[in-house]
Amino acid sequence: MPHQTISHYELLEPLGRGGMGVVHKARDLKLGRLAALKFLSPHLVDSPEARTRFLREARSLSALSHPHIATIYEVDEADGAPFMAMEYLPGGTLRLRVEVAKSSGTPVDETKILDWGIGLAEGLSHAHAKGIIHRDVKSSNAMFDEEGRIKLTDFGLAKGMAGADASAASSVVGTVGYMSPEQITGGPVDHRSDLYSLGVVLYELATAQLPFSANTPGEMVNKILSTDPPSVGSVRPGVPAALDRVVGRLMSKTVDGRYQTAQEAVHDLQRIRSGSSDVSLLST
Repeated sequence: MPHQTISHYELLEPLGRGGMGVVHKARDLKLGRLAALKFLSPHLVDSPEARTRFLREARSLSALSHPHIATIYEVDEADGAPFMAMEYLPGGTLRLRVEVAKSSGTPVDETKILDWGIGLAEGLSHAHAKGIIHRDVKSSNAMFDEEGRIKLTDFGLAKGMAGADASAASSVVGTVGYMSPEQITGGPVDHRSDLYSLGVVLYELATAQLPFSANTPGEMVNKILSTDPPSVGSVRPGVPAALDRVVGRLMSKTVDGRYQTAQEAVHDLQRIRSGSSDVSLLST
């Protein structure tokens, strides 16, 4: 049975489905390369708000060009439904790698934690330099290309940093468990909120669990706002103390207590990778 063709793309197989959209593996019939086509979910096609958010993700991605951010090829529409063609990432999600490590009882290698953390931080640094806050950094929004390079994906909640858009209080968006305290309270959110979420991802990579666990969303919110998580070293003994301190600083409950730029985090993670325990920024 022949595959369905949309524009100049041949749909091959579904890759995933979320609240906002459906993603298909596809072949670009013009260029002969594989792509991932993300369609706005059929039940949202007539929603102006959903269409605006979908197109905002496309605009956000189109403004970015970085080895650690998924590339968008184009935005088009088929039968009234918008879709975007993106880089196909066959290596799966970071979340899947954490789950495999947990189920096998073999922790993620420290070198990989540092390499992937540096890659994500470098991608965030580029996005922030372009004035874009991701606002939904999590392990399921990081994927791997065929060469094993990690890439940030899903900028559907991304927001500009300029002017009132960054300083005014906003509605609560994101994924509880990865959200910064200011996101949870609906307060002002800037690029340092992404750095908190990066800290959660690093914690998850190192320990195969999230910093906080709870039976109810309300309990989770309370823990994020008012308690400190167990240290990485207490959950996974032997982790370099410097990495534990980096994660702790990224996850500071106050924005001023965190790294002030993603590049600062890159600097410290690179020093740990080089074997140095003298992480210079940790004392500032």
